[in-house]
Amino acid sequence: MMAWEQLESAWPVHGSVLIHNGVLYCTAGRNMYIDGGIRFLRLDPISGRLLGETVMGDKDPETGEDMQLTYLKKTQGNNMPVAHSDILSCDGKHIWMRSQKFNFEGKRLEIGLQNVTEQNPEDFHIFCQNGFLDDSYFFRSYWTYGRRVTGGYGGWFKAGRLVPSGRILCFDEQRVYGYGRKPEYMTNASVLQYQVFAADKEVTRESIERLVLAEQAINSRSRQRNASSSDWRLLYFFPTKDLTATSFQWTLAQPTLIARAMTATDDTLFLAGPQDYLDERQAFHHPNDPDVQARLRHQAEAFEGRRGGQLWAFNKADGKIIARYALDTIPVFDGMAAAGEGLYLTTVDGRVLRLAATGDVPLRKAINEPVRIAWDQPEDPGYLLPPEVRKEGDFSKVTRCKVVASKMGYRLRAAGKKQVGIAVKKFDRPITGSVTFRTRMKAVTGGQGLLSNGYLAFGAGIKDKDLIKCGARLRARQASIVQGPLLEGKSKGAKINAPDDKGMEIIVKVDLKKQNLVYTANGLIIEAQIQRPLQSITHVGYAMDGALIDFTPVEVKIP
Repeated sequence: MMAWEQLESAWPVHGSVLIHNGVLYCTAGRNMYIDGGIRFLRLDPISGRLLGETVMGDKDPETGEDMQLTYLKKTQGNNMPVAHSDILSCDGKHIWMRSQKFNFEGKRLEIGLQNVTEQNPEDFHIFCQNGFLDDSYFFRSYWTYGRRVTGGYGGWFKAGRLVPSGRILCFDEQRVYGYGRKPEYMTNASVLQYQVFAADKEVTRESIERLVLAEQAINSRSRQRNASSSDWRLLYFFPTKDLTATSFQWTLAQPTLIARAMTATDDTLFLAGPQDYLDERQAFHHPNDPDVQARLRHQAEAFEGRRGGQLWAFNKADGKIIARYALDTIPVFDGMAAAGEGLYLTTVDGRVLRLAATGDVPLRKAINEPVRIAWDQPEDPGYLLPPEVRKEGDFSKVTRCKVVASKMGYRLRAAGKKQVGIAVKKFDRPITGSVTFRTRMKAVTGGQGLLSNGYLAFGAGIKDKDLIKCGARLRARQASIVQGPLLEGKSKGAKINAPDDKGMEIIVKVDLKKQNLVYTANGLIIEAQIQRPLQSITHVGYAMDGALIDFTPVEVKIP
């Protein structure tokens, strides 16, 4: 007993304790970088004898260097190794503190960061990036059954799309159960709508890769940059398989219950919480409607427990509702557990309730309340841009860009910034004399974060270094001839007038006998000698640098 008193006075234990194979594990301290860091303790649960201690401070345990400097080089966006303490969990193979893995001797494993797409099912466990004790339903926070998460405006939602996630979760041997955002709202949304679900515990690499490709297709339907990370109205129109790698076995969309507590028994899933009074899309579109305002007031009162609550029971196998009961209060967050023949709730008004079939006071069934709360007005499909028609098949070779149809003819989208995209066609017979090429190009409104430049490209090959480019950087109003690699080749240029709404015309006359070319851009003439001997022209097409640009088909005129 004395040992316990000494330990308690020296290190206030954070949260709770965990016992595994006769060893008690707990942490003391709040954060690695303040007040001496975090102590990970191993104790004898009978005597309180200290079996081992790991101190997690501001030094790298492998190098002894400052942790912040060591991992500053390894950070990804706003992410660093786990530094906050939390309730510990165990999967039988390791101890977990949020996403930080420990062996049973208290040694931290895999401290460094990896990409959020690296979700190894062997390490899947329930955790929350803000900690299990956070009951605020903070917008960017949620529970996950996975391996790792990421953060920041453009990253907080990524793990939630890759693995089962929700405001609250539980699991059994086969499935994960949860109350979480519908997939289209796992973004920087002005609206939130939820679902109750059962999902497979594992997520495949193939489903993650499929999701990455689907996000590219989704972005192509919007004028906004990285729309899949910020535009819920866009995601609204896409099927679930394009929005999440999680495989759902059943769902109940937009229940009239906000789950604040959840537990699973052998055959039944129980949820409890306040009633949900409003589809938030309706509030988004009609914020000043008197009925909407009244429902919002009811919602605020319900969330505080002033309008009572409900307890729902689901069949775990198929998601069918077995029963719904009215409560005179609501549970605290994660305040429900099942034991023996009873269900126990800790409530916001300071009570502990035991609910069982043998209880003295029967609960009133909520049989007249609706099951779902869904506004009957869909979003306007005109919000979407028309689907892209892929046009890579019109070219012999396309590298580092995507080619789709546009009103002008072709739209080229670079694979990313500082990526030279090329799309060229091969002539049936090489051109060996004189030829005139003609096309028009125009910047795309919005640009989706990409540049506005483009070039008519021709030469005796398909590689960047083999092509001569005649075009312009439209924002800089700079026309040029580039011979050799687009970003490194020798260039000759001049300022040009190219209004955004009109674009520019490109005319290139080539004389292979004289080894010269004349480039006319909106009336501006630039002449140049061909620097590397060019005996024939086998390919013609387009090139650009990290851009989103439209072109008309290239006209070819041979005298």
